[in-house]
Amino acid sequence: MPHIEDRWHKNAALPDEPVCVEHGKAPTARHGRGQRWRARWVDGITERNASFARRVDAEWHLSHLAGTWCLVPKCGTSAVTEPPVLLCADHRDLLLQQLGRKRPSVHETVVYFIRNGSRVKIGWTTNLQRRLSSLSLPASAVALLMPGGPAEENMLHNYFAATRVARSEWFEVTDSIEDYIATRQPEPGTFAAKLFTQVCGRGGLAADPAA
Repeated sequence: MPHIEDRWHKNAALPDEPVCVEHGKAPTARHGRGQRWRARWVDGITERNASFARRVDAEWHLSHLAGTWCLVPKCGTSAVTEPPVLLCADHRDLLLQQLGRKRPSVHETVVYFIRNGSRVKIGWTTNLQRRLSSLSLPASAVALLMPGGPAEENMLHNYFAATRVARSEWFEVTDSIEDYIATRQPEPGTFAAKLFTQVCGRGGLAADPAA
């Protein structure tokens, strides 16, 4: 089961064991050094962990990963579909092939940058409104739309890999990402610009909803 550890403090203190004044708990040997909170989870069959300065960040990380992995046993690959049916690209395509139908679409494929606080999700979709609904985010969260699909999405994931959150499609917002968003807004009259206006109600640079 995913869980969070406090690396700076012991679960229980021994009798007469001193406690730190700041936290009121018995300190470990690494007290005050490095990231305090460690999130642990199983990716497929491999146990993984990541450390964070704040517990809330560790909790966000685990809650996001809860919906990240393909549900096919022993697959261990990031899901590209939304809950409740979580499948990686290969198993999604296999299922659609078996069902004898194409992936449903509403519009041309677009690559999107969608904000949520200090993070941004980089992905692609053929149904932007449904994607926003699945993320429980408003239209104002859309920061950028541009032509593209899985290949362009993968290129961007590699380009911004240094700030990627685990194996998800979420990235910590950096100056590099902000510059990319600012300099690649769709030209008026293009499909991406029209979709931006249709879904978001505006055609210019997307504002940061957290501002």
